[in-house]
Amino acid sequence: MNSIIEARELTLKYLEPVLKRYGFTVKLSASKQAKISRKSANGMDKIGLDMLNYKPSFQIRYAFSKICVPINDVLLRLQEKVKLPIKVEKDDWFIFFSYNTLHNPTRTEYLPYMETEEEVQNCVAMMSSFIEDPAMPLLARFDDLAEVDRIINGSAPWETDWLKPYYLGSAFYLSRFI
Repeated sequence: MNSIIEARELTLKYLEPVLKRYGFTVKLSASKQAKISRKSANGMDKIGLDMLNYKPSFQIRYAFSKICVPINDVLLRLQEKVKLPIKVEKDDWFIFFSYNTLHNPTRTEYLPYMETEEEVQNCVAMMSSFIEDPAMPLLARFDDLAEVDRIINGSAPWETDWLKPYYLGSAFYLSRFI
């Protein structure tokens, strides 16, 4: 691979069929940056895909997030009445997780460096395995807000989501309360 664009293109060549199987759409920019999303019961599921350029090697980082329209609607109405410490937008994500938040939250990457098409295929196979389990079951589980409430406000309520398996965005305390 000679460029980050080529690395993205190869990655999506192998990853897109997996994503489509789960109902995700992939929209590419001219530089082959992907916007990956699908509608969910309460809003939208997104996959953030980022490519790091360590020429001649490249590395993929990716994560999952869920936009929850009912929660964002409450936050937007609250924002009209009270000055919040952060500005809330209607498409802000509610919950976020990645391979690393679940397995090793102090690292930002886990996929190996890639220089060849075979190495891209290997990375996409690792991603596909994570997508199938646990990512898709977790995204489905997070459609149930009562389940999210059990996770963060259960027997040992979270005081913060720092280094937790799932992050609740920049409005942690407000989202937790809602």
